[in-house]
Amino acid sequence: MRTAASFETDISVNGHLRPGKGSYTLNYEGRHIPPRQSNSVSGSSLPWMLHPSLETLEGFERLRVELQAFDTWIKPTAAEHAAREAVVHDVFAFAKKIIPESSLELFGSHRTGLSVATSDIDFRIYQPDVGQGAGDRGPNLTKPSSRKLNTRRLQLLYSAMAEAEGFMVTAMRPLAKYPLMTVQHLDSGVDIQIVVSNDTVASREYIKKYLAQYPALGTVYMVIKMMLNVRGLSDVYHGGLGSYSIFMMVVASLELHYNNRRDDLAQHLLSFFSLYSKLDTSRMGVSVDPPMLFAKTPNGKPKLAEKQYDDATAAGRHQIGVVDPLQPYLFCLQDPADSLNDLGKRSYGIKHIQETIRVLHKGLLQKVASPSKESLLSPLVGGCYELIEERRSRLEAYGEPFLEAKQEVLR
Repeated sequence: MRTAASFETDISVNGHLRPGKGSYTLNYEGRHIPPRQSNSVSGSSLPWMLHPSLETLEGFERLRVELQAFDTWIKPTAAEHAAREAVVHDVFAFAKKIIPESSLELFGSHRTGLSVATSDIDFRIYQPDVGQGAGDRGPNLTKPSSRKLNTRRLQLLYSAMAEAEGFMVTAMRPLAKYPLMTVQHLDSGVDIQIVVSNDTVASREYIKKYLAQYPALGTVYMVIKMMLNVRGLSDVYHGGLGSYSIFMMVVASLELHYNNRRDDLAQHLLSFFSLYSKLDTSRMGVSVDPPMLFAKTPNGKPKLAEKQYDDATAAGRHQIGVVDPLQPYLFCLQDPADSLNDLGKRSYGIKHIQETIRVLHKGLLQKVASPSKESLLSPLVGGCYELIEERRSRLEAYGEPFLEAKQEVLR
């Protein structure tokens, strides 16, 4: 059986010479990646299958209701949310003691409302007077000296957390593009990531805009995110797709295939599968704003000046869409918040991701057409229940006292 842990090896060992070209390419055959955790719970016994309507519904209507039920189940409960808020408070309080001269900002899924109970909580260290404003569509102009200073402060925080009783430091990457550390809050089990990065205001504004524009977006995103997560395909450090990239992939699918049925979750999920299972990533890239597929730029073609295009986004597509001679299949996804940011450029596992989508798409269509009481989503996300059940129980228990204290104040 193929596992998520082995998919990276396939890529590194299967390079070959392109016939007639005399140049080396890191090519490989895409494979369906199964979940890291096998689903030992019966498909009809999964927690989101307790929805009463699922007893009688069939076909696409059953899929629509199950998607809604899964979305409700995967989101944090009141106690889990209280626990995560307590962790946020602890991190802010600790950082203020160690690096009082720096600002720490909450960002990522916890801030945007797209987190599940076990999602990492993300913070960034920054200088309040350095950065770009909301609405800017370009690279941040943060000075190297400021980055160096904030990296030193990150290292100070790392050293202090390594000695603290309430935290367990798990990694430190000071030389990464965006220096970061990962740490676990021991009482709750919540994982934390602290990074030195650019401002995220523009990205958050786009997320907020799209969530308001497309009611189905959050639900479809949650399913796709967990589908990739249980297979290890959402790990950006091993060729997977990060949360923001997955979110914008879903947005692009909605924008390119949207219809008058704004609440048709089943069709939106299937449209996502159809788009990305068929996309030829060697030839085409995806733009979110404006929504379109665009031809990638042949390798060796000179980059043109922005003034030769109608707008900056068109110039950005030309530049980020240049075909990589070693990995021509790399996924190209233009960030609507930064026209020069390719959200797919590190996704060297894209062939595995696409083959996994193809297999799951075919299987889902077959299950929808066959009357059954089993979960339609189980082949996609069923393994997530076993992966997160124990952590959710621990988080729920940790959050109960905080929730009760908050409710007492409100009485």
